[in-house]
Amino acid sequence: MKRNYLFSLLLLLGLLSSNVQQGQAQIGDIIGAAGSLGEGCSGCSGFSGCGQGCNASDLFFLTQFIEWNAQWISNRRGAPIPLGAELMLDASALPVTYGVYRPRIRVNLGLFSTDYRYSILVQEILGETDIYATHDWQMLVFNPVLTDVFAMRIGIGAVYEELSRNLYQDHNLGLDFYMFDQAVKLGVEGRYAYHFGARIAPRVELNSELKFRLLNARHAKIYAGLNAFYARYYQQIDIWSVGVGLNFRFE
Repeated sequence: MKRNYLFSLLLLLGLLSSNVQQGQAQIGDIIGAAGSLGEGCSGCSGFSGCGQGCNASDLFFLTQFIEWNAQWISNRRGAPIPLGAELMLDASALPVTYGVYRPRIRVNLGLFSTDYRYSILVQEILGETDIYATHDWQMLVFNPVLTDVFAMRIGIGAVYEELSRNLYQDHNLGLDFYMFDQAVKLGVEGRYAYHFGARIAPRVELNSELKFRLLNARHAKIYAGLNAFYARYYQQIDIWSVGVGLNFRFE
C-alpha cells in the first residue's frame, strides 16, 4: 500500500512537470551575488557577517543552556529521554536543468540538538559546471517538543559559503509530524540567513518532506519518500526543486 502511494505521488509530479515551462537556473547568478560582497569574515568576530561579533552574553547563554539541559535530563531519571541521531539524504529530481543535494545529520540530546547540512546547487551550461555549496551548521537547537508523534525545533547557527568564504548567521524553525504509529513522517522547515554588515538576507528557505517508513526496528527506522525545496538567494534569485530522499533515524 505504501509503495502504491509513493508511486502515485511520483507519477503525479511527472505529469505536472510536463506541463510546466522550465526556467533558466540561476546558480551562476547566486555565485556572482555572493562574490559581490567580497570575502567574508572568519572566526568568532565574523559570526554575524562582520556586523556583530561574539560577546560574553553569547557564551553565557550557551553555558546556561547546557546547564538547563543537564538539569532537565537529571529530573527525568527513570523516564525515557529523547536521545538519538538522524541522517537525511535528499536529492532533487525536478527541474532537470540543475541539481540540489542536501546530505544532513542531526544529533538529539534531550532539549538540545546540533544539526549539520552540506547544501550543494549544481548546474551545467555549455560544458561548464557552476557549483554553489554551503556548510549549514545549526550549532544550538532548542527542542521545546520532542515526542513520538511531534517534534519542534528552534535553532541558531551559521552558513559558510565555500567560494566567497562569507559567513552568515542562520535561524531555523522545524516541525515534524509522525502519523499512523510513526509509519508516515511529514516535515516542514524554514531557514533565514542574514548578513548584518550588508544588511541583506543571503538566503530565505522553505523545505517540506513526506516520507514513508520502510524499516521499523527497535533502535532504528528508515523512511523514504518525497521532498520539496524553495529558496530565495540575495533577495532576488529563486531556486526550487522537488526530489526524493532517505531518512535514517536512530534512537
